[in-house]
Amino acid sequence: MKRVDCLYLSPHLDDVALSCPARILRDRRAGRRVVVATLFSAGAPDERLRKEEDRRAMGRLGTEYAWADLPDAPWRNPYYRSFRTIVLGRHPSDLRFLRRVVSPTIRDLLKRFRPRWVYAPLAVGTHIDHRLTFEAARRAVRGRLRFYEDRPYVLLPGNLQIRLSELGWRPRVPIPRISETEFLAGLEQTAYVRTFLGMLKRKASVSELLRRLGRRGGRVKLRSQKIRGDALVLDRVCGIVNEYESQNAALFDGKYRESARAYAAEIGGGEYAERCWSLLMPPRKGHSTPPEARLGRRRSR
Repeated sequence: MKRVDCLYLSPHLDDVALSCPARILRDRRAGRRVVVATLFSAGAPDERLRKEEDRRAMGRLGTEYAWADLPDAPWRNPYYRSFRTIVLGRHPSDLRFLRRVVSPTIRDLLKRFRPRWVYAPLAVGTHIDHRLTFEAARRAVRGRLRFYEDRPYVLLPGNLQIRLSELGWRPRVPIPRISETEFLAGLEQTAYVRTFLGMLKRKASVSELLRRLGRRGGRVKLRSQKIRGDALVLDRVCGIVNEYESQNAALFDGKYRESARAYAAEIGGGEYAERCWSLLMPPRKGHSTPPEARLGRRRSR
């Protein structure tokens, strides 16, 4: 089997297609062999529908795909059936799940496809399945690993700041810091927050997010790489995103085009822009894994 040029690790059936479609389209134009591997693709009541949507989106991208069929968080553990726990929590059983299931799954994908480059989620927004994919990729991949910004989560100003600070990572070119007032205004206007957070436990969740927003970045330096596109690229991306019809209202309130253009303007793109990150230097001790993962290891001893 021909070696894969780029392996994209997608936590769920839409994450890579929502987050870095222009990068994949560029890879395909360059003649690169690309595989999108979705880890948590099983368990949801609408699994069959979502896989059909994913199949159509992969067809538009012109890429190969694989489904690992690990159970999505709410369907493997009742603990994750709330916005607060799925984004801000971590169940003790996930440390074992990471070691015995998620990491071996990624190692098997690496052996199967032998990719030259691997793209993993940065886990902006800190959804537990995104965090597990990020951590497993850090454990399994040696060398050419890049982290894409998770959408829709990175479209909320402040979420990227929260995630990089949590990891102890610092961009070579600093990103603008968002104030609490700006972050709260963004929360009120963001479709996925309105959909999943609602009013139940909103105060506690928002307080925790604001606490994380106040953290300062660490010493591990990052380089960013942007993909920019014109109106034609944006049109093509919107066609891909629209294949996930069952998710669009909840995630984007039918306004993906407007959100994508606003983010492109924010990071200095054209009509459309994406960004991924890579490490400029090896992590220093204490900055190689998120704080909650380090705590999990100590508890397990």
